[in-house]
Amino acid sequence: DAIGSVMRKRIKHLTDPIKEQTQILRN
Repeated sequence: DAIGSVMRKRIKHLTDPIKEQTQILRN
């Protein structure tokens, strides 16, 4: 549903920078 897609976008927006930071720390 629409609400679910918005929530997923928000979660992705929050988690993507965290994933990038963890990759930088590993390298």
